[in-house]
Amino acid sequence: MKRTLTLLLIVVAAIAGASAANRLSSRTCSMDAPDGYTYNKTISETMNMEVYTPADSRGAIAFGVQEAQGDITPSALATVLANALIKDGVHTTMVTADGTPVHLVTSKDGDTVLAIAGDKNDKSYTVVIFNGASAAQAPQLLKSFKKK
Repeated sequence: MKRTLTLLLIVVAAIAGASAANRLSSRTCSMDAPDGYTYNKTISETMNMEVYTPADSRGAIAFGVQEAQGDITPSALATVLANALIKDGVHTTMVTADGTPVHLVTSKDGDTVLAIAGDKNDKSYTVVIFNGASAAQAPQLLKSFKKK
């Protein structure tokens, strides 16, 4: 009986720990984030994106939407945005846990990561910008990305 009770307590603690993760939700997706990131209404309204920041403002994660236009693929869009926003960025690709392809452009200093998530057949793509403390974790966090 004691063994069963101990095992049950361990399982409950593990479930509670798993649900304690910080999950961000935007209009187009959801994704894990570092602890302490919360919705920042002021910056969101200014940028016309859904922006999450920690209390110390040492980072930010912003979600936006880009409508697909003609033959412009997510890869091409990532390249165009990177050339406009991030000079000499490194372009890489990955796939999220739900199978969504993602194109990432990381700034030379590693302080900014621009991600375009979506398939070339999608009607719109999700744009995710990581800045500051969150940038180093971008690939790991994007693994948990789920399209809505």
